[in-house]
Amino acid sequence: MANGDTEKTSSSGYCGRFFAYFTITFAFLTAASLLAIGITQFINGPKNLIINIYIVAIGGLILFMEMVSLSTSCVKKTEESGCCLKTVRWADNWKRGVFYIVLSIACFAKFLSVLYITSGCLTAASGVFYCMKTCRDTPKKTKKEDKKQLTANMA
Repeated sequence: MANGDTEKTSSSGYCGRFFAYFTITFAFLTAASLLAIGITQFINGPKNLIINIYIVAIGGLILFMEMVSLSTSCVKKTEESGCCLKTVRWADNWKRGVFYIVLSIACFAKFLSVLYITSGCLTAASGVFYCMKTCRDTPKKTKKEDKKQLTANMA
């Protein structure tokens, strides 16, 4: 590699890594806030019980998905990793973003409280960040050697 290629890769790689860390951190904070909102609404009273259960459930689901994603990123990316790890990596970027956006729609179904709207906005924003992370992670150009290696690994 030429010296200019190294500089381009390192600078764009830093920005991409920063945005990835930001997205994951925002998703963890979203999960924590959804759990806090849902539990607080449970304590305040039993009205709107279904939406409270839903908010706690999606908070727990987002927390679980982020923990699984974080733990699988610590595992070496080898061919020996099982189908579970491959599935988690497959559903990482834009697919997870679309899933989070779909989950947020129910929070806007009834304008019951500012907390419900806030939880919907946080979940939707987390989904948008994951979709944007996909654009940052997609390589512009791949070398022919990389394509050969990818096809060899898929077979």
